[in-house]
Amino acid sequence: MTGDDLSARLLTVAAMVTPGMYVYDVGCDHAFLSIYLVRRNISPLAFASDVRPGPVRTATEHVISEGLENRISVTQRDGIKGIDEVRHPATLILAGMGGPLILQILGADIDTAHMFDELIVSPQSCIEEFRSGLTDLDLRITEEKMVHESGKFYTVMKLKPGLTQSCACGHLKVSYETGENLFPDLTDEHCRHIYDLYGYALIAGRDPVLARYLEFERRVLNEIAGELDPAQHKDRSDQLREQIADNEHVSKLMEGCAYGNSND
Repeated sequence: MTGDDLSARLLTVAAMVTPGMYVYDVGCDHAFLSIYLVRRNISPLAFASDVRPGPVRTATEHVISEGLENRISVTQRDGIKGIDEVRHPATLILAGMGGPLILQILGADIDTAHMFDELIVSPQSCIEEFRSGLTDLDLRITEEKMVHESGKFYTVMKLKPGLTQSCACGHLKVSYETGENLFPDLTDEHCRHIYDLYGYALIAGRDPVLARYLEFERRVLNEIAGELDPAQHKDRSDQLREQIADNEHVSKLMEGCAYGNSND
């Protein structure tokens, strides 16, 4: 992969960056994303960083080979620590790492995180906990896409700093912009759980890749449930029934949605 040949996930990240933004790509790895954004003049300047010296060396080599050393700065940095001044308008990108790590990076210096006009994140684990955890950081999800690539499902989110929203289904504070209540027959707490689990924006937008994920998940859950003896594994069986029921709530709402974005 080069700066001209990004994965579907990174192309989705790039597409969420508002044109004209100065980009701060944290955990840049080989800096392919920064190179892509600058070469296409989506971003005038990029500041790429990684905590590991190896990727920093490789990223620097790639930037120089592309002749972009005057437009892309590569630095070894731990998260967003040490960013004393942000050049505006600015986008912070955190992609390709686990959800807990992204929350940790943002929470370690939340004042700096709030200095950015927008944040693009792609957590690769613990997605429900990640969405829920954004509330404590006063960050809200304004846009979300799901990507299916090489047999795996990924989520990409655009965040904005500022007050979190009141939940569409009631008084609960949530980390996503809400409109209509999608599940009026469920309690506030149950709605929030489903929104955190599958993504309010993905559900409300009838995201076609989410529809595909729901089918995949439902098949896996039913297979596991069919192999369990409820008498011997009551707690796990009850948990699976709840998971299948949540899946079916969303699947019913998503009925008729065309599948898309397959990169297998």
